[in-house]
Amino acid sequence: HERYKNLPIIAISAHAMEKDASYMHNQGFQELITKPIIPQTLFDTLLCYSKHIDINSDDVFVANTLPKIEGIDINLGLIYAAYDLKRYHDMLEDFMKHYSSLHKIIKAFLANKNFQDAFDPIITLRMHLGNIGAIDAHRKLGTLKKKIQNELYAPEFLDDFIDVFESLVDAIQNYLYSLPSTQQGMPSQKIDAEEIYTLLKQKLEESDFDAIEQWNTHKEALETILGPLTTTKVNKLLLSFEFEEALKVLNKALHEY
Repeated sequence: HERYKNLPIIAISAHAMEKDASYMHNQGFQELITKPIIPQTLFDTLLCYSKHIDINSDDVFVANTLPKIEGIDINLGLIYAAYDLKRYHDMLEDFMKHYSSLHKIIKAFLANKNFQDAFDPIITLRMHLGNIGAIDAHRKLGTLKKKIQNELYAPEFLDDFIDVFESLVDAIQNYLYSLPSTQQGMPSQKIDAEEIYTLLKQKLEESDFDAIEQWNTHKEALETILGPLTTTKVNKLLLSFEFEEALKVLNKALHEY
């Protein structure tokens, strides 16, 4: 169909040889992801290509009517917000509330050469940068992550990211301050964390995969209570189907809370 002529196509295959990748590209695929699927690789690949999707619909909200936010592709952020502007503003406010200082934790870990401990906040922050459409900061943090993984870390990679990130935070803050109060997000409703835990526990003990859907429904609300590091850890365990371990982490966090 003409509407989808620029739509990227990503192949998922168990065939991982170089000739297989070449064949896929020759057949018109833009990317090949090999099994077993690593969730972060899948998400990063989808993020890389999602900003190029050409959506031709009069029903879609056009971000060109909004003020510019330096360092952010608002069109991409609106994709993650299902083209709901209020929801996107809520995402920005949530980012400022919970993640705008996360780079300081990363910096402290790296200063003490606690490279393994730095991974959780890096993964968490990178995911949320992608969600709001902060492509440049997302890529800089990705470069930093790869350097650490390959034992090639040097302080200039962190400094490069922080320069971009701090400018981004200032730009988001200025944008949110410029909004009329009617466009700004409303405070999240309080939730009963113990009730959500009990519901998840019941479904996970039954190996009910609806539990993951329940988790996704309540994840953002739980994050405001338990913090981004705990919710990221639980999320990774659930995606790996390590249900029992996910419950242990969640239970421990709730008791500490």
